[in-house]
Order: sequence, then structure tokens, then C-alpha cells
Amino acid sequence: MGRAKVIYIYILFVFFTGALSYSQWGDIMPTSMVNKILIFSIIGFTLIAPKRRIYNTPLPKYVMMLAFIPFISMFGAHIFHGQSWTDCINATLFNLSYLIFFLLVRWDIQEKDLVKMIIVFGCIYSLIELLQEFTYPKVWFYAQKDLDSLSNDVRNGLYRFRMAGIDFAVLLFFYSFQTLTKKINTKHIILLLIGAIGVYLSLTRQIMVASIGSAALVYVFAKKNKFRNIIILLVFFSIIYVNADVLFGSFVEQTNDELDSDYIRFLSYNYFGIEWNNGNILKSLIGNGFPYYNISSPYGREVENLHSIGLFASDVGIVGMYALYGVFYVAICVGFLVYAFRNFRYIEPYVQMYLLFMTFTIVMLWSFGMSAYGTTRTALIMYLIYLNIKKNKSKYMVKHPVNIVQ
Repeated sequence: MGRAKVIYIYILFVFFTGALSYSQWGDIMPTSMVNKILIFSIIGFTLIAPKRRIYNTPLPKYVMMLAFIPFISMFGAHIFHGQSWTDCINATLFNLSYLIFFLLVRWDIQEKDLVKMIIVFGCIYSLIELLQEFTYPKVWFYAQKDLDSLSNDVRNGLYRFRMAGIDFAVLLFFYSFQTLTKKINTKHIILLLIGAIGVYLSLTRQIMVASIGSAALVYVFAKKNKFRNIIILLVFFSIIYVNADVLFGSFVEQTNDELDSDYIRFLSYNYFGIEWNNGNILKSLIGNGFPYYNISSPYGREVENLHSIGLFASDVGIVGMYALYGVFYVAICVGFLVYAFRNFRYIEPYVQMYLLFMTFTIVMLWSFGMSAYGTTRTALIMYLIYLNIKKNKSKYMVKHPVNIVQ
């Protein structure tokens, strides 16, 4: 039965990522309906699972608030944008996938099983990215609407497929990096390279810089061999610097071009952070709600018009969260991160790296409440933090009986 539970978690991520953005997924699968069924299955399995004592931590409260505050923002979508209540519910329902946290607790899913899943998905994601660079124009996994759009999405001479699931490659990179700092072996060198390939082939500067920076910070400030760690990193970054033009040449040129012009991301910050709410206090508090991308929703059409001129809430991270869900939602996201960092010493290094990654990218990428995949992934990270604190805090208390973080 334990194996079946783990397989169920795999299935959730296959469906919520659209099979890693398989281009024909929408044709063979009624995605919206299936995702709703899976979300209700999460709730159902949680309710019937044997109750298990939850370790004393505020994490369950953060999960509940992240799952249900977006439903308050439906009032904003209905009042300010004319979206029907039915469309509001359909658009917001995916946030309930956060509740998988409680299912993981009740099923007592082990960290080792989740690490295996990270390795499997991370390898598959990275190898598909690599393979398609050679097979293009014959490709199967991409998020763009069509191959014409994909053909124009090129960086550093490589095609950017925007596949869902990049977080698995990032986590694979972090976990393999952590493992190699303890013991060098061929298996984890290969896994590290595969994870690094996935991170690089995302062709997203924020992801690349945040991944390398997060791993480096945790590594340098590790308690053991700090001086040795710094020397190794200096050598590593020297190699990157020498080969920077080959690895990152067009990224640097693109950054310079965008900073010299009206970079559309900056316009999005201004629009979603200031203009959209236009000083309306209620919008600021409860947000504008999540749009339902359907012809029946005037709000969905309004947001698609914004997309057509390059304005995306998902491009501006926490500012987009504020625009859609309001200031209270943002406060919960920040509160969760503050709690995690206050308990940083109890968290395993690869999860520490991902926390730093989330923090570094929070103003550019969307870590909370954007899709069923995103919410499930964040719930998975919260559960790993839960397991780490539960396991390591008691050990720390034995060694250090005073000054324990609550």
C-alpha cells in the first residue's frame, strides 16, 4: 500500500505538469476536468486517511491560509471584473491542491521516497530538454502555443521550450550538490551534471543565477571546512568566468538591451503593482482574483488582452501575487519564508538551497498560487521542511538545550 501511495504522488505531478508540457496533452486529456478530479481526490484521501498527530509547527496554518485566502479574492474578480461566481470557483479551485500537505502527513510519506521522485522527474525533465535541442524541429514537449512561437524563442543559440517541471531539475541539482559535498561518487556526479543541464537549458537567467548562488551560499557557510569550501568555489567561479562568453554571452547582451529600453517586466511591475488597483483599498486587501481563461469570462478576456501586450502577473512574482490575491496573501507567503529561515539550521542543505532559490526569485518568478503544479510543488517543499524540522530539531535540542527557535 505504501508503494501505491507514492505512485499516486507521481501521478499527481504527471497530470499537474501536463506530462511535462507534452504538446498533445490537451488533445488526449480533458485537463481541466481531470485536474479537478485529482484535487478532490487529494481532499477525499486526506479525509479518509487515518489521523496522525501533527508535529507542533505553524506550517499547517500557513498551508491552510495559502489554500483558502484565494477564495476571498473571488469577490474582487466578481465585483471589479464581472467574472461569474461559477467561473471564479473554476479559476480558484486549483489552490486546494495545497492540501496535499496534510495527505503527505497522514500517509507518513518518507523523505527518501520524495527524493527518489525528485531524481526521477529531474532526470526525465533535463534529458528531454537536452534531446529536443538535437531533434528540433521534431519536438514533443513545449509550452508555447505552436512551433512558430517556439522557433522565435531562442537564447544563446538554443531553443527555449518552457517545459513545466524545472523545479525538479533545480532540486536534483541541489540534492546532488549536497551529496557530493559529503562524499564524491560517480553516480551523484552524473546526477549533478544532469541537474545542471536542466537548469541551464531552462534558458532563464534568474533560474540559473539563483540556482548557482543558492548552492554556493549554503556550501560556503557550511559548518565544516569553510576555508576549503571557499577555495573550491573560487576555482569553480573562475572556470565559469573564463568560459562566460560561451555559456552566457547572449544572456548578457539581452540583459543590456533590455535595461537600455523599456523592459517589459518593469512595465508589468508598474501595472500590477500600482495601476491595476489604482489606489482602491479593497483591491489591495483582497486582490482582483484569479481569471478564468474562458470565453465566458470577461475578466479572462481582459487579462488575455494584457498578455497580448506583454503584461503578465506571473512575470513579477510577489507583485503579481499582490495584484491577484491581495496584501494578506503576500503577508502569508512572507510569513512562511520568515518561519523557514528562523528554523534554517534544522533543514537539510538541499532544501535550504531551494528556500534561498525561492527567496532570490520571489520578485520575478511565481512560487505560490499560480497553477495546480505550482501549489503542489510548494506544498511538497513545505512538507520536506516539516519533516526536516521534526527530525532535526529534537536532535539539536539534546545538544543545545537553550536558545531553541520556537
